[in-house]
Amino acid sequence: MPAKAKNSSFINAALSPQGIVVLFLILVVLSAGSYFYARRNTYRNNLSQKPTITPTPTPRPVQHGNGSFSVSSNKTGPKMTLLELKPYDPANGATMTLRITATNTVPITSIIATMKTDHKTSTPIIFSVVEGTSTQGIWEGTWAVDDTYLYEYTLVITETSSNGEFTNTLGLR
Repeated sequence: MPAKAKNSSFINAALSPQGIVVLFLILVVLSAGSYFYARRNTYRNNLSQKPTITPTPTPRPVQHGNGSFSVSSNKTGPKMTLLELKPYDPANGATMTLRITATNTVPITSIIATMKTDHKTSTPIIFSVVEGTSTQGIWEGTWAVDDTYLYEYTLVITETSSNGEFTNTLGLR
């Protein structure tokens, strides 16, 4: 008679219902560990990428192209009646042309403006008469854009003559 094969107690235990559950749990733990280890490396790679920064709060939009403002005043002295900005939204490094239509009963001696932007105030923008006369004419000046204006974009204009001074502050953004 042939010798009867001995069954191992380990194999019997592994094939029992409790043994199958234990083997299944070991398989789940190993699979989960491999998955989370791989995700950890992906997370580390994402940390090395620089995030896109969005200014907070988000700046209000500014109009594109040329812009103009009608201005009125009942003060004595020089009066600005129209302001034109060409372009209204210049790129950093570009130039904006500012045109002012101004009137007065006596000659206007100067029109000077400054532009306040996010980080600085421009050097004075000096205007000169390009059409008409110093009592009723169009004055023009240029501003070389050298800063951002995402939040602060304010133009301060001062017109001077022998019968007074008129300062107007315009929030462009």
